[in-house]
Amino acid sequence: MSIELNGVQLLQKELMRFGPVVAKKGRDTGIRRAAVHMRRELKAAAPRGKTGELKKNISFKYSRKSGKAWVGLRPRKARKGYGTQGGVFYYKVLDFGRPDYVRKVRGPMPASGPLRPWFVRAAKAASPKAAQIVIDYTLKGIYQEAGKVYARSKRSNDMKGKFSGRRRRFR
Repeated sequence: MSIELNGVQLLQKELMRFGPVVAKKGRDTGIRRAAVHMRRELKAAAPRGKTGELKKNISFKYSRKSGKAWVGLRPRKARKGYGTQGGVFYYKVLDFGRPDYVRKVRGPMPASGPLRPWFVRAAKAASPKAAQIVIDYTLKGIYQEAGKVYARSKRSNDMKGKFSGRRRRFR
């Protein structure tokens, strides 16, 4: 599988041109937008089931410190009055099958193949678009942050000398 990405050279040039603070904030914007796109695609591809809990458990987490985003299944908190309801763990059986094991009472249970593989397939289908989103929104975020920095610096230069000395309070 090959992916053609447009704007990679421009992105590298712009990341070098602006400072590290502006580049980091732009990168944060791009990665978060791509994670939201991946989450939306995975929720659309997830099998509904009886309760719909599998779709509800798909979420994403972003770490600003490392600059990474994780998209996947996370256990939700139990709703009030529903006992220990939380994470959905049968997605592994749907995607990868079940290994053989020995039951205590009835003896050996043979392995099963994947029942309805969806996670890997949906992630592979959504990844080219997510990569392009990272590039596009990182550039957009860089330009937005650069504009904010410019506006702050211009405002601070315009205000020099206006508040020199003691400020007067009005009652």
